[in-house]
Amino acid sequence: MNWSTEVTVAMIGLASSILAVIAGASVSLITTHLNKRDQEQRRAEERQRWHADFRLPRQLDTLSTLYADAATLHYLLTTLPLSTEPASARRALYRPAYDAHAKYSQSRALAFIYLNQSGRALTENYGHSARLVISRHVTSPITDIMEDFDPALDDAFYKEGELFKELTEVLEKELAISTYQPSHPRK
Repeated sequence: MNWSTEVTVAMIGLASSILAVIAGASVSLITTHLNKRDQEQRRAEERQRWHADFRLPRQLDTLSTLYADAATLHYLLTTLPLSTEPASARRALYRPAYDAHAKYSQSRALAFIYLNQSGRALTENYGHSARLVISRHVTSPITDIMEDFDPALDDAFYKEGELFKELTEVLEKELAISTYQPSHPRK
């Protein structure tokens, strides 16, 4: 063999080695990319499963408890009896409303993490409004059962009713099952 043939054979060997290295590196990069994509898909599926299996039941329980406590408080506020008793005696009469307000406040505190900013503000405003109705009921000077409410008490009742209506609409929307994605088992 002459010198140029040896160089050609060496070049062909070198070229085939370079091609083998490039092909191996390409296969390695593609395999790494596919593995990474598969891991990301698995993590996304696990996050969805965690959300559906852990967070959603707690969220639904918390929001439904808030809804029930708001409804109970609203019912008690709309059925508070008028009393000509002194304010100290009326406090005992309205104790169930105070207790319902305390329970609503606890539910509201737990539900804050699941509500957006406007929902948080609405639940807080409703709590303040309900508390105002209770305090106005206790301190309102009613001398005759047939006498109309104090205008401030009328305003407080109206505001509480409007806020309750808004709050129930927001909570019903949050509790609508159609807004939640079901958990899909991994295939």
